[in-house]
Amino acid sequence: MYFWLVTHLEDSASTKLILKTSTEQGWRCEHIVPRRQSYLLTATEPEELLSGRPLERPDFCYIRMGSSSFIEGFALLSKLASLGIPCLNCPEKLIIQRDKAQSLMLLSKAGVNIPKTLVIGQGYQTDYIRENLAGPPWVIKLRFGAKGDGVMLVESESSLNSALDLLLSTYAQVLVQEFVSDNAGSDIRVLVVGGKALCAMKRSSGKKHEFRSNLFLGGKGESVELDEELATLAERASAAIGLEIAGVDVLGSKGSYFVCEVNSSPGLKGISEAVGRNLALEVPPLLYATLSH
Repeated sequence: MYFWLVTHLEDSASTKLILKTSTEQGWRCEHIVPRRQSYLLTATEPEELLSGRPLERPDFCYIRMGSSSFIEGFALLSKLASLGIPCLNCPEKLIIQRDKAQSLMLLSKAGVNIPKTLVIGQGYQTDYIRENLAGPPWVIKLRFGAKGDGVMLVESESSLNSALDLLLSTYAQVLVQEFVSDNAGSDIRVLVVGGKALCAMKRSSGKKHEFRSNLFLGGKGESVELDEELATLAERASAAIGLEIAGVDVLGSKGSYFVCEVNSSPGLKGISEAVGRNLALEVPPLLYATLSH
C-alpha cells in the first residue's frame, strides 16, 4: 500500500500519528503539503510532475483538508483527481462540507435529524428568528468555520441582535440554531470510514461556562458505546455528504439524536486515546479497501 497523506496540518498530532504508524507498519506513506507544491496546468496532455519531479502515482491520497485549510489547496486536489488518482475524500465533497448550510441541507434532504436551523442574511428581522426557533438561548455559527471558531451561544434577544449585527457587517450569512440544552458542553463524535461507523467518543468541554466541546479547545474525550441507532445515524450522515471518512458530531435530546455537524477531516489522535486503540492502524487500510468497491 502506497498512499499520500495530503494535509496542511504539519504539526498536527494526528498527522504525526499517521506518519509514525505507517512507518512502523511498513506502509509507504508520503506527506504532501499543498502550499509547497508546484504543478503545470496545460490544455494538452496532463503533465505528471509535482514540484518539478516525476509523479510516482500512489494507490490513493488520504486527504486531511477540512474547513481550516486554505482554499488554494483544493486546486492541487483537482489536479490529482484529473490524473485519475483517487482522493479520499474527493475535492467536490470537501468543498460542500466546508459550507455548513449546504451540508445541513443535504442532511435534512436525506432525512437525517438536525437541530432546527435558520440561514440569516443581512436583511434579517428578529421576529423571524423568534417565531421559527425556540429560545433563547440560541447558537450562532459562521457558515464557514472550523474547530469551534465562530460558534457562540447567545442567551438573550439583545445579545442575539448585537452578535448578528457584528457578524453580518463582515459575513454575508450566518446560521442560527436552536440550542440542544440536554447536551450543554458535550457531544458525541462518531468516526465513519468506508461507510461504516468504527467507534464513538463523548467530548466534554474542559472549561467552565464553555459550551463547545472540541478537543482542539481543551475538551476531554471518553469512549462511549456505539449502539445501532447511533451507528446508523452517523453512517447515513456521512453518506448524505458523500464522504469516505468523516467525523459525525451528534447531540442527544429527549431520546432522540441530532447531527449537528459532519467533519471531513476528523482527527485520529484524540479519539484513539479515548477509545483505547490506535485508529491510524485501521483507517488507511479501510480507505484502501474502498477502492475495490
